[in-house]
Amino acid sequence: MPRPTRKWNGPALGVLVFLVGLLLFSWPFWSAPAYRAPGFLFVFLFVVWIGLILVLWLMARAELRSSPPPGQEED
Repeated sequence: MPRPTRKWNGPALGVLVFLVGLLLFSWPFWSAPAYRAPGFLFVFLFVVWIGLILVLWLMARAELRSSPPPGQEED
């Protein structure tokens, strides 16, 4: 029985990651002034930035695993 695989690639997921990133990066500027403290803002944006890099890395890794090795063509 084939093992189900998760898909971390595709245009729909890329658009979703973009929209979530846009929302998370702009949220502190829409929120209450208490969340605009420089310390909180720096930590929040850094954590979001690292999280988006991790998601993009996972998507790229899944894409590389799903594509055939160079020199082999799919029939």
